Amino acid sequence: MGHFKIPVVCLARCLTCALGLLIQSAVCHGPVVLAAPVEAHDAPKLEGCSVFPADNIWNVPIDTLPVDPNSAAYIATIGAGEPVHADFGQGPLEGGPIGIPYVTVPGIEPKVAVSFLYDDESDSGPYPIPPDAPIEGGSESDGDRHILILERDNCMLYELFDARPQPDGSWTAGSGAIFDLKSNALRPTGWTSADAAGLPILPGLVRYDEVAAGEIRHALRFTVPKTRRAYVWPARHHASSLTGLQYPPMGQRFRLRPSFDITAFSPGVQVILRALKKYGMMLADNGSAWYLSGVPDEHWDNDELRQLGRVHGSDFEAVDVSSLMVHPDSGQTRVGQSVIIDHTCTDIDKIPRYWISKARTDFRIAYGHTSHGSQIVTGMETLQSALGSLYAFNYDGSAGALSLHDYQPDEDLGNPDRTTWATRTRALLNTPGNDRNLIMWSWCGQVSSSTEGDINTYLNLMNQLESDFANVTFVYMTGHLDGSGGNGNLHLRNNQIRDYCRANGKVLFDFADIESYNPEGSAFLPLGGDDACDYWGGNWADQWCATHWGSPLCAGCGWEDCCAHSRPLNCNLKGRAFWWLLARLAGWDGRTFQAKGNLGIHLLLE
Repeated sequence: MGHFKIPVVCLARCLTCALGLLIQSAVCHGPVVLAAPVEAHDAPKLEGCSVFPADNIWNVPIDTLPVDPNSAAYIATIGAGEPVHADFGQGPLEGGPIGIPYVTVPGIEPKVAVSFLYDDESDSGPYPIPPDAPIEGGSESDGDRHILILERDNCMLYELFDARPQPDGSWTAGSGAIFDLKSNALRPTGWTSADAAGLPILPGLVRYDEVAAGEIRHALRFTVPKTRRAYVWPARHHASSLTGLQYPPMGQRFRLRPSFDITAFSPGVQVILRALKKYGMMLADNGSAWYLSGVPDEHWDNDELRQLGRVHGSDFEAVDVSSLMVHPDSGQTRVGQSVIIDHTCTDIDKIPRYWISKARTDFRIAYGHTSHGSQIVTGMETLQSALGSLYAFNYDGSAGALSLHDYQPDEDLGNPDRTTWATRTRALLNTPGNDRNLIMWSWCGQVSSSTEGDINTYLNLMNQLESDFANVTFVYMTGHLDGSGGNGNLHLRNNQIRDYCRANGKVLFDFADIESYNPEGSAFLPLGGDDACDYWGGNWADQWCATHWGSPLCAGCGWEDCCAHSRPLNCNLKGRAFWWLLARLAGWDGRTFQAKGNLGIHLLLE
């Protein structure tokens, strides 16, 4: 099993205390969205129990998430040419079942005492171990001797490592963990479980009943020979003294490459391979390379399972799941949650520099718009001129800049009609060699005259594009203000877009909301505010800048009327909001703010 006991040191927290950094916390409207859309599904069930909530990290697809930067090194270290092996099957092997068995018991099952070798990281119990509890490898095994017990009435999972019965009816074990399957709670930081990574075992096992049903809806458990002295969410424990970055940390997620052809495999093996593409597998223990864990079952066909040996390490890629994390002590993910970028998302000083840099690397944008939509790009240009390379963007992403194809595709969401933009988007994304992974279109006045049906057409076309191009992020947008106030048709239709995005976990750049407020948060929509920043009492942008002389928010852009139809303040707020959007999409939680002061390092803490 590899329970190598080394004291856990959290360098980031120690550095934070030593340097006295102050990390402020607040939330811009709407929770973070993923680097690409991730859909929620019903949680897998076992004996009537959901095996953790549907939004648990074990149960969400990771097929659209970015590849981990260390993927190639991990694959090479584990063994690019090594085959996948099903560490489960039918019949006995060396006197025991092939795989990790489990047993279910009722809530009234008597509980017995267990004493632990690693008692400081084990749940004390007692544990409802039936007298005939199956042991991994059999009763005479000298291996890991796991015992997994599902108490089905209360949906509690009990797991033991190196479990051994004693003459008095009690048990000894190396370690033990108790999981409430109704909860997303993780083990305490630095604690092991019955598995080296501090993770539960049962949720990651391949079960015959799932394969027979045609779908596995969770991540799988697997092992590798050597891991790093580190762990990543949701793992809680490491089991190595190796520090080289070529070694994968415990908890590292991998997936089968999307391009891997599974058609030549048997139907049952295809079920496993589809799960490896969609949900991937989680590194849980030190062991043999690419060994998948599963439950022994007399229905398995061992010859069929050997087909997995035609899949090799080079067919996988490591995945960065950090953007899914809601909290480091919870397995809950951000599945199905929307992000709404509005007037509260314009203070770029709060964004950790790491996430700005990551956004420049992660995204290749195509932005279709006409004059009103150019306000965002104008604000980005002003920001780039003022702050330099951190906010750099150009066409091809050269010199580490963000790659932005401006005015591509051509026109906007209403020109030449209300559907051509979708056709042009498909043509772009289907072009051989296309590398755009974020698509955004703006309106140019058409929302003011839209009917409810017109907006539904827009929303339906966007939703279909998201479904057809799962590896692309699509940004929804509201229409610019027209002076009609809170009772006008524009506001009604913009709210239709907002309500849809909130209800369906979409990404929204709320163009109208950003230009409805000055930087202090004073609202001008109810006062007849329009896209030029005019309202019943004058021009709020001019008024604000007159009292904030020298503010970078009021910086011009080099020529008269350079902010189309509006004022530089409006463009600058939108340019800053767009970088906030990109940082969120890159994985920033929107709540961990940049430390104040120039300390030469930037720590990202929860």
